[in-house]
Amino acid sequence: MAFKYITTFLFLFLTLVVYSQKDTNRFILGETVARMELSNALTNPQKKQVKNPKIEKLEEQQKAIEYAESILFKTYKKKNIIAQRPYETYLIDKYWVISGTLAKNMEGGTFLIILDSKDGSVLKLIHGQ
Repeated sequence: MAFKYITTFLFLFLTLVVYSQKDTNRFILGETVARMELSNALTNPQKKQVKNPKIEKLEEQQKAIEYAESILFKTYKKKNIIAQRPYETYLIDKYWVISGTLAKNMEGGTFLIILDSKDGSVLKLIHGQ
């Protein structure tokens, strides 16, 4: 069990180091980390999934971001979430994996939200410190 956490931490750390070397002013974790987070959310679902009966499908990236922001602004404050733009956004196996990015000179964490594109249900919603 501890080996799994150590391996995951090392992978995330190395990914962060590799992506931080690119010519950008924001930390980008990339699609590989997004896939790992989705896999984790599907195998270890949160106790309470948020469902919105008004959402039919989130087929377009912009609609997924707008929907995610409507949830994130209420949960983590609009100013905090806007500061994490541009977002990393991936459509993986019909799930939107959206996370904030952090300026290299900033300290703290970013949000991660995973949405089912079929009905807008939230599989995972977290914010790092």
